[in-house]
Amino acid sequence: MNQRYGIFWSAMGWAYVSYCSADEREVIRRMTWSSGAPSAKTAANLARVNAKIEQTRRNRFAAIRLVPSDVYRRFAIPILEQGTNDHVLGVLFLRWFPSAMTTAQATSRYLDLM
Repeated sequence: MNQRYGIFWSAMGWAYVSYCSADEREVIRRMTWSSGAPSAKTAANLARVNAKIEQTRRNRFAAIRLVPSDVYRRFAIPILEQGTNDHVLGVLFLRWFPSAMTTAQATSRYLDLM
């Protein structure tokens, strides 16, 4: 709570941007790109953004490892308005210690329950 996570810097952000409308996605990408935020470099690379969106949609979740020393692993899924594929109401994420399980184990165990 009370924390900001960059759209192109977090699993929650990627889950959101991968399922929002194309128009909204482009606005977010351009705003991030022009903001000078740490993730502006990613936002500027349209090919990379599109590849990550395709991967997220194919997997049905977004996962990201921030830095090697990051003590948590996480994955996130969008909460979509019923009957839509591009109206994101929110994002649900799971965070765990990597010593407990791998990302593959976590998604295998919890993705369908979410």
